[in-house]
Amino acid sequence: MLELLWLLITTVLAWVRPRQDLVLENLLLRHQLAVLTRPTRARPHARLRLWDKLIWILARRFCAGWREHLAFVTPDTVVRWHRQGWRLFWRWKSRTRGGRPHLSPGVRELMAPWD
Repeated sequence: MLELLWLLITTVLAWVRPRQDLVLENLLLRHQLAVLTRPTRARPHARLRLWDKLIWILARRFCAGWREHLAFVTPDTVVRWHRQGWRLFWRWKSRTRGGRPHLSPGVRELMAPWD
């Protein structure tokens, strides 16, 4: 009887929740199920690929209740992935692009009369 009441309450709450939240929750839960059913002998968090981590980083960014849907990694792990991604992005953004080498100060002084 208690299970039936719980099912009724969750069904009513599902009708009240915005559809976007339900779709996102469904996507996150299905993703975890897909990761867990991958044919490998490794631990679940060792099965994660780059795209799997990206899904959770985006969920952290756009879903308010993303922590409720985690099953095999901790929220701190997702935050760490997000920070690592930003470090990689800024390392790539601030890389040297090659091109013409910088002039030494002596050469610049020789060219000063031509400016």
